[in-house]
Parts: sequence; structure tokens; C-alpha cells
Amino acid sequence: GTGGEGGTGGEGGIGAAGGEGASGGTAVFDPLEEERRLFYVAITRAQDKLFITSCARRKRGQQVVDCKPSPFIGEIPPHLIEEHIEAEEEPIQVDAFFASLAAKNAPK
Repeated sequence: GTGGEGGTGGEGGIGAAGGEGASGGTAVFDPLEEERRLFYVAITRAQDKLFITSCARRKRGQQVVDCKPSPFIGEIPPHLIEEHIEAEEEPIQVDAFFASLAAKNAPK
């Protein structure tokens, strides 16, 4: 981001899926190590601050799946972490939300 700040999703399993090693060789692909590598790259791109977020549920395709924080967050030294946990809000119905916006912005 601008101002030396960055942000990344911090749920496990968000990394890339693929087959070959970074060198293009025939190394055995390890999805956990690839996720660790992508997490490291995301962290090292931040200059001043990094915001790592996670969610309880995420929509993947047509399904809503439960999520848990990436196991690699535990590898960050504790003195570098400032944690903020917000209470879970009631989900809003998207159609109702956009209908209320349309009603508020309708010509009078």
C-alpha cells in the first residue's frame, strides 16, 4: 500500500496452487511450503507497518467455508505483534443492503 504499509489475508490455504518449483525444475511441490513462501514475501514487502487480517468464513465459488488463521502467524516474534480482535457482526443480507442504499439515494 501507500505510505509504507501493506496488508494481506491471513487465513490458511489462501496461497497459490501449482506444480513446479520456483526454479521451473521438477522439484516436488509442497503446498504448505509454497504458502509459507508467499506469506514471507507478503510480510517482507511491508516497509513500516503490516496489517494481517483473517475472517471466520469466506466464500469460495458457491460455497461458504470456515477459515482459521494461517499457522505461520505463530512464527512472527510476539514483540512485533499488536493484536486487535473485533466482535463478530451479524451478517447482512446483500440484497437487503443494496435495496436500502437504493432507497436512500432515490430522487425525491
